Amino acid sequence: MEGPILQMAENKTKPNKGSVEALLSELGKFKHGKGCLFIRRLDDIDLKVLRTLITTSIRRLKDGS
Repeated sequence: MEGPILQMAENKTKPNKGSVEALLSELGKFKHGKGCLFIRRLDDIDLKVLRTLITTSIRRLKDGS
């Protein structure tokens, strides 16, 4: 695998879409595209759900699924 497992950046371009639809519906206010979430303020989202999304994504990358 090349590149970082998780990357956070200040970005003014359109983001990519995440892969865990059930968790995304519980996350809060955000925009998404193919592989990224765009969150303006951490107060706009549920941080527990974000943590679950991150750990699930990292586990899937490590497992190759």
